[in-house]
Amino acid sequence: MFCRKAILATDSTGIADYFPPDYPGARIPPGDVAAWTRELSEMAADRDWRETCAEKAEAFALRYCSHSVVLQHTLELFEKAGVRIAQYSTQNG
Repeated sequence: MFCRKAILATDSTGIADYFPPDYPGARIPPGDVAAWTRELSEMAADRDWRETCAEKAEAFALRYCSHSVVLQHTLELFEKAGVRIAQYSTQNG
């Protein structure tokens, strides 16, 4: 997603948090080879769909998955648990 690429994925709980609710890419049932073939062919043929997926994927990755966002979230979890890491404290900016 950081590379601004459209994503198709198996529809599973393991990937649910990695896609924005409005992501237009297909979530393919596990084990459905025919659906994979169909969706890959359709995406390859539809440049607008690929671009829309790529744009939404990149925006999602930058907003929720960047190193700085993950670090910030992790530090907040430590602070809530009473562990303060002064050099990187969220209170210090």
